[in-house]
Amino acid sequence: MLEFKQANPLILFHKKVKAYIIAGPYQPTNISYPASGNNNHRRYFQSSWFKKFPSWLEYSPEKDAAYCLPCYLFGKHYGARNDGKNAFSELGFSNWKKVNNEVNCAFVCHEGSIPNSPHNLCVKSCDDLMAQSKHIDKVLDRHSDETIANNRLRLKTSINAIRWLAFQVCAFRGDDESPGSLNRRNFIELIKLLASCNQNVHNVVLENAPGNAQYISPSVQKDILHIFARKVRATIREEIGDSKFCIIIDEARDESKQEQMSVVLRFVDKHGCVQERFFDLIHISDTCSLILKTEISSVLSRYNLDIQNFRGQGLLCMFDATCEVLEKSTEEGNFSTRGDASAAYDAITSFEFVFVLHLMRNILEVSHDLCQALQRKNQDILNALTLVSTTKTLIQRMRESSWEAFIKEVILFCEKHEVEVPDMNALHIPRRGRTHKIVDQISVEHHYRVNLFLAVIDTQLQEFNGRFNDNMVELLTLSSTLDPRDNYKFSSVNKVCELVERFYPGDFSDQEKFHIRMQAQHYELDVPNHVELTNLCTISELCQGLTKTGKSLTYPLIDRLIRLL
Repeated sequence: MLEFKQANPLILFHKKVKAYIIAGPYQPTNISYPASGNNNHRRYFQSSWFKKFPSWLEYSPEKDAAYCLPCYLFGKHYGARNDGKNAFSELGFSNWKKVNNEVNCAFVCHEGSIPNSPHNLCVKSCDDLMAQSKHIDKVLDRHSDETIANNRLRLKTSINAIRWLAFQVCAFRGDDESPGSLNRRNFIELIKLLASCNQNVHNVVLENAPGNAQYISPSVQKDILHIFARKVRATIREEIGDSKFCIIIDEARDESKQEQMSVVLRFVDKHGCVQERFFDLIHISDTCSLILKTEISSVLSRYNLDIQNFRGQGLLCMFDATCEVLEKSTEEGNFSTRGDASAAYDAITSFEFVFVLHLMRNILEVSHDLCQALQRKNQDILNALTLVSTTKTLIQRMRESSWEAFIKEVILFCEKHEVEVPDMNALHIPRRGRTHKIVDQISVEHHYRVNLFLAVIDTQLQEFNGRFNDNMVELLTLSSTLDPRDNYKFSSVNKVCELVERFYPGDFSDQEKFHIRMQAQHYELDVPNHVELTNLCTISELCQGLTKTGKSLTYPLIDRLIRLL
């Protein structure tokens, strides 16, 4: 911002003046000069006068008057107008009688006998303008360079003061920062201290700075702080790299009672040390889960933090700490916060919440490896399908034989954390329900075992069966024949033909179905030995490699099948 130079009208004006000087005074000699004066003694302008005053005298045939070029250009700056001697600069001189009056010659008198006469000053201005080292644009450039240097020093001083105060977690501003105040608070007083230690700084800051470029306003301070914050967050992001991380979220209301969300990242650095870094402070309109989720997602995406690397700590490990925070908020928060905290505390300390929390943790633990395998870029299709089968088996086993162990674990947790455990043999009363309205009278144990435990597990099994039915499993199995990993170890001509016949019969004609077998045999011998088609990991990379090497034209049917996949 400081180094931009705007077009200066003064520079443009002096360039025009310079063109006049280069052209020189207008001195026409091959014309008839008109007569002036009375009929008895006619007088004329004489061309010989040009030789006596060649550097400045010029003549206007239109006005029949003489002018001084330097005074015409610069006379108004040196009093030629104010002292009544503006004949040669504006009005024009035509009293030829006074020209040949020796020492009283009007032209000689105009030049003046002293170096600082108006005429001589104008001549000097012309000489200065024409001198390369004194060009006005050069002078202004030097002035502009000096301004830039001063601005940089002034801004650097403010940056150093802000960086020191931020690092020391000190307040910046106060109530009275006016020049007459005895204590202008931390930021201004630190600027004054730096100025007292360095004369160059003293010459450009505070009262010695231009009124519109002091770089001490609150908005400038905030802009610099935001730049620091972005650099710190970028450094933290670089430190995390591709490591796994988790986030710690907490409420941090400001002095005006506006809700804020503090975000802390926890991760293991490249040296194997656990680090916790304060990352951001976000103003939020509400503390509902949807708004919090949106803001967290925004922060993660803004700094390219991969959600796949995000790991939760689990509420089970922080159960006591969470309850303590909610209890404290219930006692010390404002009216709205106390109500929300109280409701949240009642919810998480209920048996049903603890039951569901344990159930979801167990199911997610069983399906974790499969989820990671399916999300992995360089996934092994056959191994992933094996994980599908084993995951379904484990969930089915959980359904059939883990109820007793599971309910025992939940009750032990509740007893440890002082959560009330209901009587499992008692009649289950639905929330907000009345006993005389209950049609199907069931026990508490039946409700948790059938309506929750078995129902959730059955939903998971249905999801697996829907997403990984027999046709889908067969498609993925046959697709592995085109997997380029491990030098095409899954390649099979028969599977290629079966894949076309079973899943893409309408995309190949009968003749193409016959020909693809022979093309697959050539492909199986050729492609794995091509230097640019080895060490590929995905079918997508294979498709790109075939196009790059021209093999897509050699094996168009195989290329079509890959693109269909």
